[in-house]
Amino acid sequence: MAVAVEKNIPEENSVFSREGTYGHELFEATLLCYLKEQQGVAELARLEYLKDRTQYEDAAEFYSPDLQRAVDSAADRVIERIEELRAEHGKENVIVLLEQRLRFEQWVPEGFGTGDVLIIYPGGLDVLDLKMGGGVYVEGKGNGQMRLYALGGWQLFNPVYEIQKVRTEILQPRMNNFSSEELEVHGFGGLLDWAENVVKPRAEIAWAAYNGDYSNARFAPGEHCSSAFCKARFTCAARARYLLEIAELPYVHDEPHTLTVEQLEAVVTKADLAAKWAKDVQAYLLRQASEQKVQLKKFKVVEGRSFREVKDTMKAAGILMHNGYAAAKVYKAPELANLGDLERLVGAKKLTDLLGDLLHKPTGKLTLVPLEDSKPVAEPKKPGSTKDFDDCED
Repeated sequence: MAVAVEKNIPEENSVFSREGTYGHELFEATLLCYLKEQQGVAELARLEYLKDRTQYEDAAEFYSPDLQRAVDSAADRVIERIEELRAEHGKENVIVLLEQRLRFEQWVPEGFGTGDVLIIYPGGLDVLDLKMGGGVYVEGKGNGQMRLYALGGWQLFNPVYEIQKVRTEILQPRMNNFSSEELEVHGFGGLLDWAENVVKPRAEIAWAAYNGDYSNARFAPGEHCSSAFCKARFTCAARARYLLEIAELPYVHDEPHTLTVEQLEAVVTKADLAAKWAKDVQAYLLRQASEQKVQLKKFKVVEGRSFREVKDTMKAAGILMHNGYAAAKVYKAPELANLGDLERLVGAKKLTDLLGDLLHKPTGKLTLVPLEDSKPVAEPKKPGSTKDFDDCED
C-alpha cells in the first residue's frame, strides 16, 4: 500500500526528474514544430514559450547531444505513427493531442494523469508516453499506468469518437525501447474488464488505507520497489522484510548445515535488489543527516577522501614546459577513443568495413540470469576450472 505510506512524503526534486521534465518539454516543442501548421493560437504560444525555455533557461544545465538524440528518436517514432494513421484514415480523420490531462476517477478515486501524446482516429485511440530514463527498462505490455491513461482517454473522447480499441506505447529511447500493447475496449480481457475487475477493487483498498483503514491492505514488495517513482522506498518496512527474509531462515534441529540449491537461487534472485535497497537507505540517511533532519546515533557525516586536481591544464602545462620539462613527459600519450565514440564519428557499418579483423568481440563473462531470459545457455566448463568464475559479472 505504497500510496498510504507515501502520503506525507514530499515530492523528490532530483536532477534526474528535472532533466526528465526538460526532456519532455523539448519533446513537446519538437512535435509542436511538426504539427504547427494545424495548431491554434494557444498551441503556437505554447511552442514559443517552450522554444525559449528549451533553448535558453534550462539548456545550460541539461542539454546534451545524447539528450537531443533521445528526444529526436522518440519524436520520430511518434511522427512515424501519425503518418501511418494518416495514410490509413486520411489526415483530416487523425487528431493529435499533446500533454492531455486525463482523469479516471470512475475506477481510481482522484485518479488523474497527463498523456504525453494522444492520437485519435476512427474507432481507435493511441496513447504514447515518453520515458527519459536509461537505467530501468519500462515494459509496455501490461503496463498499468499506460492502461489507466488509455481509460482516461477513452472516457474523455468515446462519446464523440466511439473508440473500440486502444493502443499504448512506451517511448524509452535511451534503452531503444518502443514496446506497445493493443487492447479491445469491450469484452473479456478488454480494457473495461481490467478496469472493473482488477483496478477498481484494488483502488478501493488502497484508498481506504490512504484514509487510515488498513484492514484489507496488503503490501506487495518486489523488484518494482527499486523504482524512483516510489517515494517510500527508503524507509518501507515491507521492502526491508522482503529482502532480508532469506537471511532469517529459521533454525531447525538436525537440518543440513548447508543451503539447498533452491535457497541459493533465492539469495541470487534478491542480491541485486538488496544492493539497490542498501544504497537507497544509505543515500537517504546521508541526505537526512546532512540536512540536519535527523540525529544519528551510530554514524556521523564526514567529508570523503579527495585528491588534488589541476584547475587549468593548459596553463599548468605551459609553466612546466617553460621550466624545461619536455612536452612528451608533461602530456599523456593520446589514446584511441572508445568504440561507441568511434561508431558515432565514422558510422557503425563503415567502421566495421574499415577496421575489419581489428574488431574483436571476446567471450562474455559468465553470469546468472532468469530462465525466461532469451540468451542461450553457455557451454559447460570443465570441473575444477575457476578462471571463468573468479570475476563473474555483478
